[in-house]
Amino acid sequence: MSRLVGFFTLFLYSFLGQAQFTLSGTVTNDQMEKLEFAIIFVEGTNLSAATVKNGSYLIENVPAGNYIINCSYLGYETSKQAISINENTRLD
Repeated sequence: MSRLVGFFTLFLYSFLGQAQFTLSGTVTNDQMEKLEFAIIFVEGTNLSAATVKNGSYLIENVPAGNYIINCSYLGYETSKQAISINENTRLD
């Protein structure tokens, strides 16, 4: 039983010890018009957000790592960008 408790404690500490960051930004078109309801999602995760009226978005609790960020909006081609998250990050 003590091995199980020790493993669980180690697992819990390693899980809680992972750094979590925020990814935020503003989505605009070529004319710099802010786009409401654009969808931003982080490939390989269940993390996503929709932009609000001023085109901004916020995705919280993003673990450190390398990701592909997708941005889609009705009538526009989907945009993809590779990023490395190791601090709070803003993409505009």
